[in-house]
Amino acid sequence: MMTFILYLLFTFFGGLAGYGLTPFLYYKFNLAKHYPESYVMITIILLGAGIGYLLGRIFIHLIMKVIKRGTESDISDILLGTAGLVIGLIIGNLVAYPLSLIPKIGGYLPIIFTVAMGMIGIEVAMGRREEFHLRYQLKEKGEDKDKKSKFSLRKKKKYSSPPKILDSSVIIDGRIIDILKTGFIEGNIIIPKFILDEIHKLADSQEDLKRKRGKRGLEMIEKIKKENISNVLIPDIDYRDLKDADDKLVRFAIATGGKIVTNDYNLNKVAQIQNVEVLNINELTNAVKTLVLPGEELIVKVLREGKEGEQGIGYLEDGTMIVVENGKKYIGYEIKIEVTSSIQTSAGKMIFGKIKEVINGANKK
Repeated sequence: MMTFILYLLFTFFGGLAGYGLTPFLYYKFNLAKHYPESYVMITIILLGAGIGYLLGRIFIHLIMKVIKRGTESDISDILLGTAGLVIGLIIGNLVAYPLSLIPKIGGYLPIIFTVAMGMIGIEVAMGRREEFHLRYQLKEKGEDKDKKSKFSLRKKKKYSSPPKILDSSVIIDGRIIDILKTGFIEGNIIIPKFILDEIHKLADSQEDLKRKRGKRGLEMIEKIKKENISNVLIPDIDYRDLKDADDKLVRFAIATGGKIVTNDYNLNKVAQIQNVEVLNINELTNAVKTLVLPGEELIVKVLREGKEGEQGIGYLEDGTMIVVENGKKYIGYEIKIEVTSSIQTSAGKMIFGKIKEVINGANKK
């Protein structure tokens, strides 16, 4: 019943606004040459009533959402919504004066606009509540960590290391677990729910490869949590207006001040364009690979044939590819090589060398 009365009020005031505008529009646009005033008045009144009805539906819908959230939300959400309301009302009041100068309907517009801005303020604040809560949570954890430190060279330090946000590719890859165990990555580890949902979707895929990747990702998350490697947070947050997970990650990183941990080249570039810091696992792996200089000797097992000539291919323990000149006939043998050169490619480091001695199969020299 109350809803019906509110609809009638908005429709009535919309029609009243149309009635007030009729003389102004009738003579402003010189409609007297073409239409009688009564016809124009009825048209504008009906149009105003229709607009009032639509505004009423929007207003009541927002009010009902606020009431529902108020009864279901905790006190922190209510305080956040109140802050959004206050900010919205302030903005509404700042714009209200220019609107009041509009002839005929200037007395109604400031009220409608101010109320609308208040509702928008609540919606925006509540829509970002997870980010506010997460920021507060990270701040509290950072301050607690600093309080536990007995010695500090920076007395003004208030927060711990920025949170590290994992994307799906680095979780499925699995190397992040070993890196976390070393302690080189500090701070809270965050896996947003939309990333967890993406991995769940992969695990439920009909394609065998995608399903295996998804299941591996879920196993890695469980392993990180089970082994208590780092403080892992999985905030229930999503951005419905964005479809791509990479775009969501970048927005989330901007909102929380975190760094994205990934091995996705495209995500790396997109994040850097928007000034979001990225920790790329592939770059880290290449940076810590064995450094060799021309003239050094290495022992390697030739595993397969190379792409050119009589080359043989082997690998160091860290995965660095070794290209052995004339090594094709030594496939399956351990040999000592002398490094001639090395290059860095997008796929990693490659080392070139020539045979100096055959470790086993000495009959072949």
